[in-house]
Amino acid sequence: SIMVRFDLRHPVRLEELAQRRPEAASYEPESFCGCTVKLRGIAEGVEWAAAANVYVSGKVNITGVRSMEALQAAYDAVLPVIAECARGANPSAPPLPATHTADGNAEANAGGSS
Repeated sequence: SIMVRFDLRHPVRLEELAQRRPEAASYEPESFCGCTVKLRGIAEGVEWAAAANVYVSGKVNITGVRSMEALQAAYDAVLPVIAECARGANPSAPPLPATHTADGNAEANAGGSS
């Protein structure tokens, strides 16, 4: 499984995110400080599913994908959803730059360090 972290460098209105996308987003601040966005799609002919944990600070973690193609698809899917609720964000962010760690995991940084 691949995990990616990135920082939008803009605050995100989590309650608004959950209200705008009730079919995919869940925000329960009493039990978890982030908004979880469920993602699904097809990349390179293979179905994938992922979860993006979005924090009010603008930091985002995407987990659950098993290929770099699925990771790029998840990033491309979640960015416009988050941008709807980010203050001052640029919805046309650059492509996700990814690097692999020694243990085979991928780390990425889009817009800043986390």
